[in-house]
Amino acid sequence: QPLLEAHPENPLSHLAIGVWLIVHPEAVDRAEASLARSLELQGGRWQPRYGWLAGKMQYYAGRYERSIEILSESIESTGTRDRFSESRLEEMAMTPRQDASTDPRIFAFLALASRELGRLEDADHYLAAHRRVLPGTPWTDYEQGRLLLARELPEEAVEAVSRALDLDPSYVFAWSQRGRARLGIDDDSGGK
Repeated sequence: QPLLEAHPENPLSHLAIGVWLIVHPEAVDRAEASLARSLELQGGRWQPRYGWLAGKMQYYAGRYERSIEILSESIESTGTRDRFSESRLEEMAMTPRQDASTDPRIFAFLALASRELGRLEDADHYLAAHRRVLPGTPWTDYEQGRLLLARELPEEAVEAVSRALDLDPSYVFAWSQRGRARLGIDDDSGGK
């Protein structure tokens, strides 16, 4: 409450309250009201710097459709009509990181929410965008491995997760995922 009293017209104040409340099932209505006020203060469109956080919290609350809606709108608010075409992704990869439309967190949560909804092609597309905006991160290969395993392609999953481990040998989740993928191909190497 002090945050709202101190900054009643700041969209981040309302977003912060909404984010805090969204993880409390009994407060979802209040959280949505705070998110709606934040959106109103942003001129009726989710701006990337606020939208990624609102979308992330919707994801963590298990509201995947809403997460995708907010995250997509935060990208669209940059005025990009053909937002995920090959040429647009190439352009985004060349854009300085200050351009909020290239925020890799947006693409990461779009990929995660799409995977949760079983939209694996969409998840692949968002991972490709994440990789172009932020190349060389093990998380992208790890998630690619999870998608490939969901598609019942364990050999390809092992390759993807192995790339993540090449980038970061201490990535515990990738070791675990590689072991799961190897179990899918009856590999008796123990995940090594």
